[in-house]
Amino acid sequence: MDLVDWLEHDVLLPLNNPCSSTFGFFFFKVTSSGEIDSLSYNGTLDRTISDRIKINIKKTEGFWKIPAGTSRSVSQWFMFPYFDFGKYDHLNSECPEKDKLLQKNLRELSDNLLIIFNQTKGRVTLIGVSQNRGPYIKI
Repeated sequence: MDLVDWLEHDVLLPLNNPCSSTFGFFFFKVTSSGEIDSLSYNGTLDRTISDRIKINIKKTEGFWKIPAGTSRSVSQWFMFPYFDFGKYDHLNSECPEKDKLLQKNLRELSDNLLIIFNQTKGRVTLIGVSQNRGPYIKI
């Protein structure tokens, strides 16, 4: 079982709105002793999903491999993005157009995050997020 499988373990998908696409970003810090000392969540996931993932993150304590000689002051932040695209595919469903568009956009975001992760082998630094709202370059 890899880390993603561990974090998704026992996460049940809600069936109350099969056309709804939701997302969540989980941020957590692992200390040099392998403890989770900070955990936050932002997103639109059903609470049962976000609560289960937070429990699973906390259960990783004691499983982190910290190199010998690591200073006690060293810690590492992690972000785990989670997407729930609903029960139906946006291309072949009777869902409302707004739900289809949201699912399409969240799938593109998810796909792009995965491409970035794979191309950088998980080593990327987020500079910031543009809030430009258009195809302009800030100089």
